[in-house]
Amino acid sequence: ATGAWGPRACSCLSHRARASPTVCPSQGVSRRPLPAVRAAAADNADAAAAVAFDDGPTQVPRAKGVQDGEWNDADARLVEQSLSDARATYARSVLPAAPSADALLASLALPKFHLLGLTLAELKTFAVDNGLPSFRGKQIRDHLYGPTPVRTIDDLTALPKTVRDSLKERNVQIGRSEVHTVAAATDGTVKLLLRLHDDRVVETVGIPATENGKNRLTACVSSQVGCPMRCVFCATGKGGFARNLAAHEIVDQVVALEEHFGTRVTNVVFM
Repeated sequence: ATGAWGPRACSCLSHRARASPTVCPSQGVSRRPLPAVRAAAADNADAAAAVAFDDGPTQVPRAKGVQDGEWNDADARLVEQSLSDARATYARSVLPAAPSADALLASLALPKFHLLGLTLAELKTFAVDNGLPSFRGKQIRDHLYGPTPVRTIDDLTALPKTVRDSLKERNVQIGRSEVHTVAAATDGTVKLLLRLHDDRVVETVGIPATENGKNRLTACVSSQVGCPMRCVFCATGKGGFARNLAAHEIVDQVVALEEHFGTRVTNVVFM
């Protein structure tokens, strides 16, 4: 378990069960006062706060001003602050201190265009815009999302070699990421770590299940590298925010899971 119901909460509940037996107020027996729980944000000592709990598990400490109830101006300010932090972090991650000669040469190259993530209609438009008949778009779609998804332009064997060579000259790419690590659980759940083009790593999880005689495969996909929210109970948040994922990097997570399980994904959950 994670979050407010994680190991710390379970440990605290177990301690309370031993030290303070549950007593119904209607029985007229007073409870022994419960201690306050002190939690500190790892990155900011000023965020340390004493949080008292009553009948529930230990709660995750909140940012100042956040309360239960309807969305309010304080919530909006905190989210805008996190988004500003994310934009600043992203700007720092893409602006090198001193560009190298290789970086300068790369800036002169044609921008990359990724096919993965395009719909059938978009692929047909892409084909026509590149001087090909529209049915070539369907052939590309079948290569991208079929039983054996392609990884390189050379794998688009339904297209003539001259067309493939022309696409490569225009810096058109499929947009696949490398499977870095595979971790499997006894219940069939599988986590894939995917290494992106900039050597960052994201994870995607496939959860197979059978319900009412029907097989289901749920894909939990990442939408960012890291997270700007910095929740103190979350390892991803503590790691900070790097950047948002591009469309092809998100779709590739679903394709990679389908490759691993040999079946179609039926449900997608964004992380």
